[in-house]
Amino acid sequence: MDNVNPETGIRYGIISGSGEDSYKLLEAIAERGKTADEMILPIISGKIIELLKEYEPINSVSEIEYLAETLVNQLKFTDEDCEEPQVEFYEDSDGNKFQLHYLGGCPTIYCIKTDKITHVRRLCSPCVPNAGDLDSGFHANGHECYGVPDKYLQDDNGN
Repeated sequence: MDNVNPETGIRYGIISGSGEDSYKLLEAIAERGKTADEMILPIISGKIIELLKEYEPINSVSEIEYLAETLVNQLKFTDEDCEEPQVEFYEDSDGNKFQLHYLGGCPTIYCIKTDKITHVRRLCSPCVPNAGDLDSGFHANGHECYGVPDKYLQDDNGN
């Protein structure tokens, strides 16, 4: 099923990154989040180095590392490759996991797995089908999904 955590079966919660309720979380992602390139390419580079070490005509470690770096650099995306910024991934010290996407240029935060489970009035549609719309309000009998942990929400004084 789309937009459901495969480990837990709980829907992702989605919140607009342009609202007041998402400011602290958006700030944390911007400061400490990682792009897919930053997360995946070092793994790919390591695998390429392992494979190249088995290739007979290449003798020196520096030559292997140069070839691996060249191949990885060709895999990287640049801002020119994408109309919108890359997805950013963020996992905080409590194990809460988030992704920052851009839908139509608007920052949109996916709560992938958090320590807060909530019930929302509506599901997102059609851009993020089946995910919980955290901007729609909450209802005890609503749709279960991950929510934004309290430490990222502003208190009554705007802090």
